[in-house]
This record gives sequence, structure tokens and C-alpha cells, in this order.
Amino acid sequence: MIWSDLYPLVLPHVAGCPEPILEDTLRRTAIRFCRDTHAWAEELASVYPAEGITRYQLTLPEGSELLSLAHAVQANNALWPRVNVFGLLHFDAAPNPDNGPIEIRAVLHPSRDSTGLPDRLGLGYDEALIHGTLATLQEMPGRDWTNPQLVAYHRAKYLESVAEARTRLSQGDTERPLTVRLPSFL
Repeated sequence: MIWSDLYPLVLPHVAGCPEPILEDTLRRTAIRFCRDTHAWAEELASVYPAEGITRYQLTLPEGSELLSLAHAVQANNALWPRVNVFGLLHFDAAPNPDNGPIEIRAVLHPSRDSTGLPDRLGLGYDEALIHGTLATLQEMPGRDWTNPQLVAYHRAKYLESVAEARTRLSQGDTERPLTVRLPSFL
């Protein structure tokens, strides 16, 4: 999904807002949403360690920046390297190449020059993006589209969407009900 896919859903509520301002606000809202929820988590290309090397560059999806590592696992052992926003991993001790590749799951957010989000995020959480964007735009003082009476409403709807996303993600991003079966005692 590219940012302009949401223009028809936002622009009627902020008449006169220039598209560059709208696009920047959508992007900043998406960054905030991903930081608030950790909704954008992906398996990245595995890292194949080499003898004595402690630093490795991750390959991040285009238009993304690293927020955090969800996990780095080598041969069923969790590793916790230091990492920067550009995806440079730094291990205190060089990983053993004989243990195989290091599997990486990362939490991402859009970069400041991104053109959109993966469809599963942009379309799955479009209400959060729309309400967060409207709250920010309508809060801008002295603009034709300023509407302070609706800022609290849109902010509350954004926060409600964040809470729903966190709950959905904590349940494995599934719509099915989670059940627990008690073991029999006899």
C-alpha cells in the first residue's frame, strides 16, 4: 500500500490540505503506529557467520528501519547482539560458523523516506493510520483544515486501534478464539 491509497479517506476531512503535508503526516503516523504496536515484524534473511567476525549487516526491506530484534537464533540458542537502526549487528563474541545460520526476526517501522507499507499492515490497520493522521492534521493551528473539536475524537480512535492491534498481535494475529484445554486428572 502506498500513502496515496489513503488520500481519498482522509482528504474529505481536511479540505485544502496539500498532498505533501498529508503524505508526510501519514508516514509519521505509520512510524508512530509501528513503534506503539510492533505490528511490523518480519523474518529477515539469515546471517551466515564467518570465523572470527563479530559484525554483520542485516538486509532490511526497502523503505524500512529497524526498531528492535524480536529474536536472533542459532542452533536453537538465543543470541542477543547489539544492533543499530540501520541493521548492523554486533556480537560480543564471534558466533560459531559450525552451528549454522543465525535466524533473525526483526521489528520494523517505515523509514522517513518510505513510500508506503506492506499491504497486510497498510490495509489491515488503515483505520489507525486514518484517525492518527486526522488527529495530527486537525490539530495544526491556523490552517483551513484545523478542527480542534475533532482532535480528541480522532486521537481516541487511534489509541483504540493501537490497543486492538496490540491485543491481536498478542494473540498471534489471528481472528480465531484462543482456547485452553485443562488436562484430565484421572
